[in-house]
Amino acid sequence: MHCTNCGQELPAGAAVCPLCGAPAPGAPAPAVPAAVAGPPLYVQPAPVAMPGASGVSIASLVLGILSILLVVLAVFLTYTLGANIISRFGEGMDVTQEEILRLTEDPAFQSSAIGMLLCFGGSLLTALGGLILGIVGISGEGRRPTQGGKALSIVGLVLSILPLLCCVAVLFLGLLGQGAA
Repeated sequence: MHCTNCGQELPAGAAVCPLCGAPAPGAPAPAVPAAVAGPPLYVQPAPVAMPGASGVSIASLVLGILSILLVVLAVFLTYTLGANIISRFGEGMDVTQEEILRLTEDPAFQSSAIGMLLCFGGSLLTALGGLILGIVGISGEGRRPTQGGKALSIVGLVLSILPLLCCVAVLFLGLLGQGAA
């Protein structure tokens, strides 16, 4: 009988080839010691790919940014509205009821006032939406963590709180102004 690995003539009854150590054809498989046959001592864990940020976290961030932009636009329109009133009546602001009615019929004044109110209301709604989505995004990160999702939710939450506070301050100041008049 010959070795299937190297072709060397095998002695009778040999279990392995004396030249290359390959098992002889038809010989029983050699017993493997238990230490070698067991599981390896250390297995490198496979890298776990974290999913990207959730849609809720991204939506919270986008709504936070949008609400800040709407507050800035509302402030700009309020400034132009005030500048329009001042240019009409001067710094003294001794305005009669008749002049106020005439000013409210001016299309430029109307569009500035409507734009300001729409921006103010839109900012309030987007800030509330961003606040709610930020809270949902942060609570969802505990159940199914994503890569950077919690950070995006926190940033969206903060960006939504700032315009919300501005809107509340404007409403509060407006109520104080009404109470003083």
